[in-house]
Amino acid sequence: MQPSGALTREKILYASVQVFLKKGREGATAKEIAALAGISSGSPFGMFGNKEGVLRELCVMAYTLPATVCVFMR
Repeated sequence: MQPSGALTREKILYASVQVFLKKGREGATAKEIAALAGISSGSPFGMFGNKEGVLRELCVMAYTLPATVCVFMR
């Protein structure tokens, strides 16, 4: 069983990928990511610092996820 913080982190990253791919970096909002992740509407970027921190983490993870994760960065 994963600790609650680790599960929340995964939910935020998964939701972020979906929203960033659909809306792009500029169009993505914390509110939409939080809703998709099923977490409170407080800033889901808090544990990553900001939206750019989430993007950096997703790109680091790209080595273990499909390479298309960072397509939205172009």
